[in-house]
Amino acid sequence: MNNKPDSAPLQAMLLHGLHMHAWAMLPTARLLQAHNVYCRRFGYYSVTHTLAQHSRRLANAVSHYYRHHDEPLHFICHSLGGVVLRRFAAEYPELIRGRCVTLATPHLGSLAAERLHRYAPLLIGGAYR
Repeated sequence: MNNKPDSAPLQAMLLHGLHMHAWAMLPTARLLQAHNVYCRRFGYYSVTHTLAQHSRRLANAVSHYYRHHDEPLHFICHSLGGVVLRRFAAEYPELIRGRCVTLATPHLGSLAAERLHRYAPLLIGGAYR
């Protein structure tokens, strides 16, 4: 990441994990802002909606960003946010113009998610699909 105070800030979109809200990424946004990274936080209903719905909404948000900015938009995702980003990248590859970082994302699946889906499906909802 660029650490020069006189350079233009990098632009990033933060995606939260399961059972979280966009405000959960506020501490990360503040930390990154101290390093000259301007962060937008993308919120989505992790349990009530599906990955396809999240991906569509993210595409709308990123398209809106590119209508007003020329700088690449980078993505920093926690847990399920990384899975949302994978779906988004597969469906809208032309909108990936920056770097992607995922933290604690279950890229190979999640035993915990499988168990939740089996024993308490309402707790994981659309995120499992």
